[in-house]
Amino acid sequence: MTEGQRTANLVGIRLRPLDPVQYFSPGDEDLAVGDRVLVETEIGPREGLVAIAPAQVLYSEVRGPLVPVLGKVRTVSA
Repeated sequence: MTEGQRTANLVGIRLRPLDPVQYFSPGDEDLAVGDRVLVETEIGPREGLVAIAPAQVLYSEVRGPLVPVLGKVRTVSA
């Protein structure tokens, strides 16, 4: 990382397979690629898939406050 760059605290979420990645704050969640999460969108809460984990982003030009991830979606095993 060069001088002037900063570590970014964001996570990339894809809401549907072909949708563009949208960025959210990971909050206190420990997220990894492939995790299912719940996020607040303009049309209400939606489930999405982590496409870019927080540890994968060293620098970003995304500005402004990010909406936090509401939480991981827990799956129930049979």
